[in-house]
Amino acid sequence: MNGIFNETNAWTVTEGNEAWLYSDAAAYYQALVNACEKAEKTILIAGWDFHSDTVLTYKKRRGLGMIPKKLLLRRFFRRLVRQKPELRIYILTWDYAPFYMLERERLQSWKRGWLKHPRIHFHLDDAHPISASQHQKFVITDADVAFIGGLDLTIRRWDQSSHSHDAPLRRDPDGEPYGAFHDYQLGVTGSVVFDFIRLFHGRWLNATGQMLNKLPTEQNSTSNPLPTDTVASFKNAKVGFSRTMPAFKDQDECKEIAQLFQDLIRVAERFIVIENQYLSAHSIVKAITDRLVEETGPEVIIILPEKAGGWLEMKTMGLLQDLALKRLVSFDRYDRLRIYYPFDRGRAAKRLGMTVHSKLMIIDDRYLTIGSANLNNRSMGYDTECQLTIDSNEDPACCDAIVYAMAFVLAHHSEIKADELELQIRDETSIIKPLAELCDTQRDRHLAKFHIHHVNDKLQLEDMNWLDMEKPSELEMAVDQWGFASEIASRRLGVSPRVLLLGLTVFFAFVLGFVWHYLLNDAQGSEEALRNLLIEPLADPVRARIIMPFIFGLGAIFFIPINLLIIITASIFTTGWAFIEILTGTILNVCVGYTLGRFVGRFIFERFFGKRTQKILDRIGKGQFLTILFIRIFPIAPSALINLAAGSGKIPFFRFLGATILGMTPGTIMLVFFQKSIMDVFRAPGLSSVFTLMILAIITFVIFRWSRRRFSQYRQRN
Repeated sequence: MNGIFNETNAWTVTEGNEAWLYSDAAAYYQALVNACEKAEKTILIAGWDFHSDTVLTYKKRRGLGMIPKKLLLRRFFRRLVRQKPELRIYILTWDYAPFYMLERERLQSWKRGWLKHPRIHFHLDDAHPISASQHQKFVITDADVAFIGGLDLTIRRWDQSSHSHDAPLRRDPDGEPYGAFHDYQLGVTGSVVFDFIRLFHGRWLNATGQMLNKLPTEQNSTSNPLPTDTVASFKNAKVGFSRTMPAFKDQDECKEIAQLFQDLIRVAERFIVIENQYLSAHSIVKAITDRLVEETGPEVIIILPEKAGGWLEMKTMGLLQDLALKRLVSFDRYDRLRIYYPFDRGRAAKRLGMTVHSKLMIIDDRYLTIGSANLNNRSMGYDTECQLTIDSNEDPACCDAIVYAMAFVLAHHSEIKADELELQIRDETSIIKPLAELCDTQRDRHLAKFHIHHVNDKLQLEDMNWLDMEKPSELEMAVDQWGFASEIASRRLGVSPRVLLLGLTVFFAFVLGFVWHYLLNDAQGSEEALRNLLIEPLADPVRARIIMPFIFGLGAIFFIPINLLIIITASIFTTGWAFIEILTGTILNVCVGYTLGRFVGRFIFERFFGKRTQKILDRIGKGQFLTILFIRIFPIAPSALINLAAGSGKIPFFRFLGATILGMTPGTIMLVFFQKSIMDVFRAPGLSSVFTLMILAIITFVIFRWSRRRFSQYRQRN
């Protein structure tokens, strides 16, 4: 490798490629359709999101007032495989977290309708640490063309470059309009396409355990699939391919993109132009501040969305971004920093915003990098990402193309043409001076000064790591041992995990039968027997209110399931008192388990789970609040085990307690609400009560299998 690329910031470096930059989804989707129509063997798709009702193109119909004809993605792919007998389509998309459940296509994992075609293969990819995501976005047609950028093949992305406030075609499948959406995508042909194929094949193998056969090995001569709507073309381009991949299974950690961005910022001489959805990554902030304090450093132009997203994103990523930008401004000693957002008076009048979703950076006339990586911590080390960087390699034509692309990016949100701005940039030694015209507030469309919200002066960017993690927390890896322990047990017993699970199920079925027959088979009836067994000792309300929390505390020592204690509490007390007792009991349960883990947790883990688990506990650090919250919402391990792990790992107590109470609240409400139906199954089994219990059992089983599957896939390191 030579130039800026080396083994720390690039996976591969290839020369002789040709690339084309497209602005916004309308242009990219049309280029994609054109490329797919030429594909004969394979179409490979990797994405963060995927929706079969994505509108790829609109075709005008004859006649006044006729609604344009939509080309839906599912219909387009179905037509392609029908017309091309050798074509196979492989779709790999992130097996999203429950947080995004309402935003994704319903029952996406079910092979229904068009997905039933034998040559269309669809798979949800969960081969990554929990709380991470598969964020790479690329498409490959045969071995001829690849597309990379921030755009997924999903709904609420299509928009034209005008981003008009009056856009009747900008609607989702339900007919609901959505705001302007801005992004860039790069098309590329040449030897770099084979790197995309290699990346996709590796991900498919990790996600499915299956090899992909009959992948194309020869490349046909290919031209720009959409020459009439291209921002810039780069011929004979030197391209570096960089990735972010977290440590997982046999996969080593890869942080090439983080290093690439730092290296690009370090070598900038005149300009750094950034357009991105977020800016909060510690490494990027540090790299920029280091250049801002230089007396003769480069000018830094940053374009961001006006708002980080909805209310929740504003309170999380928005807060982080404000802290990051505040730090950048404080280091701008020589007034070379400008931070903007796109303003449109027509959109503002209708209270419509614009989602700036780009992931693009331009350095002087030398480098242009684009891909899936946001400038946040997650994209630097936690989520899977991919990025292409074009190195002009001092080729005059390529340098000119990069300068024009820079002018287009800056002029795109104003009423100035890119050609005019390009001439001004070439004539001036400073890029900030020509920007004054683009920022004229009298214009209906202009780059407006970004407003940094007031944040607590004592709050530092590093204090908020738990909102934007760069790697899996050690608590996640420690709790993962719950799945690992069952694997150890199955190996030592010489049986498969399925046989072990079946054996445990049969065992607990016998235990339940024994309890029912010998303890609840009372002459006075099972209801009276149950009352004598569980309720009679707590018949006195005052005494029961005192005793119940201490039972929760004992549960932490004897590994009594906390959900069982919640059910018993809900059956004894009225709803109001039940919540008070459960809250008090949960606090005591956490205190006892945490304290036990703090003093003897390591001995317990080493004694009962083996020395290998001890090594995991040695790596437990400060648990992230959101991680603990997620673990509490989804019961991936016994509560007592989580308490022990937290205490043993010396996780801050009040953070752990707060996340526990908040995370267990939804499940507690559900258990209390269904308590009567659950108890009715034992007292007087009936169709309605049994049906309710079955629903709860199915929900619990699904959550357990999902969480165990996710948590048992961390790479185990010696």
